[in-house]
Amino acid sequence: MEKVVKFQHERQIADLTRAAYLSTLKHEILRIEPSNGRSLFVFRATPELKQDEIRFFNKQGSVELMSFVETLRYFRAAIR
Repeated sequence: MEKVVKFQHERQIADLTRAAYLSTLKHEILRIEPSNGRSLFVFRATPELKQDEIRFFNKQGSVELMSFVETLRYFRAAIR
């Protein structure tokens, strides 16, 4: 479940896979926050971020596989 956004210019995402996908697309991640035993990935909110999230949910987005896997590993290590 997504946490309510504190600031309009930020987008908080709890889904590790979606966060890795967006980061692989070079969206700016501002920080990683702990939240009730989980982690929130906080991105700068932009119209492009929203469009890429829609592509993700509609299974229309694509990224380079090795870059995605590398980002996923980095995020997993960061939240341990």
